[in-house]
Order: sequence, then structure tokens, then C-alpha cells
Amino acid sequence: MAYTGHGRYTENDPPTFAVVSSDDPIASAYVMEKRITCLKQAGIPTAFHVYHHAGHGFGTGKGTDAENWMDLAVHFWQEQINKSISNRNN
Repeated sequence: MAYTGHGRYTENDPPTFAVVSSDDPIASAYVMEKRITCLKQAGIPTAFHVYHHAGHGFGTGKGTDAENWMDLAVHFWQEQINKSISNRNN
């Protein structure tokens, strides 16, 4: 998953990569931070990146401080895929 503000989760949730902006007038970065903390405590792999000048719905982040978020996401998800393959082979 890339982004979700849902309050419910289980230990079976997928690895989660979250990106938010602290100046988002609609979705609070705090809500996502709280969720990511809960997911981590449940043992779910997570990555959380807070940008400060990207607003809401920043897409690729072009022209904002979130411009590299997709590279970070690809790296995170590739790590998760590699771990999954390694675990299956062991």
C-alpha cells in the first residue's frame, strides 16, 4: 500500500509506504504517522516520509519538496519483494 488513513489494521496488512505533506489542508500528517506507528508495532514493514511544501494530492511531487518520493517508494517496494523472494527460498 502507498497511502491510507484507515484506522483498522491487522498483522496481515501489506508493507506500507506512506507519503504526506505537513501543509496538507485535508489529510493530517499526524493521522498517518499514528497509523504507521501502529503498523510498525504490529511488525509490518513501513516507510513514512513527511514533506512540508507539497499540499494535498501532490502526484509525482514535481515542483515540490516531495519530488523524489516515487524513487523512495520503488526502493522500498523492491526491498519488500526481495525479502519475500528470499523468505520463500529459505
